Amino acid sequence: MDQPTVAPEPGWYPDAADPTVERWWDGSAWSPVTRPSPTMPGSGAGQGGAPAPPAWSVPPGPTSPPGGAGDGSPWGSPPQPGPPGPSGNPYAAPPDRPGGNPYPGGNPYPGNPYVPPTPGQGGPAVDPSRPPSPPPVPGRPGGPGPLTPDGVPLAAPALRWLARVIDLVVSGTLGAVAGIAFLAQAVDALRPQLVALTRATTPDAQSAAANALVDAFYQDPTVTGPLLRYQFVALLVGGVYSTVMVRLWGGTVGKLLVGIRVRTWESPDRPTWTQAMSRWLTREAVAKISFAGIGSTYWLLDSGWLLWDPRRQCLHDKLPGTVVVQHRHPVVYPRTYS
Repeated sequence: MDQPTVAPEPGWYPDAADPTVERWWDGSAWSPVTRPSPTMPGSGAGQGGAPAPPAWSVPPGPTSPPGGAGDGSPWGSPPQPGPPGPSGNPYAAPPDRPGGNPYPGGNPYPGNPYVPPTPGQGGPAVDPSRPPSPPPVPGRPGGPGPLTPDGVPLAAPALRWLARVIDLVVSGTLGAVAGIAFLAQAVDALRPQLVALTRATTPDAQSAAANALVDAFYQDPTVTGPLLRYQFVALLVGGVYSTVMVRLWGGTVGKLLVGIRVRTWESPDRPTWTQAMSRWLTREAVAKISFAGIGSTYWLLDSGWLLWDPRRQCLHDKLPGTVVVQHRHPVVYPRTYS
């Protein structure tokens, strides 16, 4: 019984039409790609010097003309198997070439499209276990910048400051609406001093009326009482606004408008109620301390802390362990930390 015909393995074989080159056999048909034969003088393969650069050539015209002998290829019939090797496989490598590599010293043709480049020949060494570096994020010079462990870009300081300005307007408006009654009481108590200031005609009278207005604002219980109650209501409204928005939507109105949100460093989950409340307490509540300017100093330090913090955290992010990230970012890149 005749043995079934086995197609030769893919590889480089001498070209029947030109003995100075080899042609690639892909296992089923001849390829139009050729290369100089490494056994020819001057090819550079197998000699002491560096291998010669490849000289690829693709003949013009169709790769498989209609009709013709054999398999219809203009480069002849498929390569014939050589004499059987020690294992009986007609395609087994000779004993002096273990593994079937026709070039034990490495690929002599850097840039060969069919053979992966050997480190140092045809390209740099590539570690397959290492993921490729992410491309730069559009609109962010130099790349994505600081990322969370799961690859989400941290919010830029300018976006956080802009969101803060928006939130001051929103929470201030809500506080004024909620405490409008106390504001009206304070204004009514200051009405005599305001009328006296508007009716003063001489510089001395204007100065006296202004001093009386300031004294009443800070010392008159009928004025300071309603103002303290208004500040308490405004602070309470701001706390509810910030805590509820961060817990349920991941950000206040300002943050959502500029495309950033609050999350934990380790996971993309929204902060818990405790974390949301802690952010507000360590931000607004501490900033309201008026003794010796502590509140104002803390507010400025808290606002600028993210400029040098590696996770871009403000001071009020430290206790709850939260960060602010870009909510509408173009790509999420995986990133590992060792």
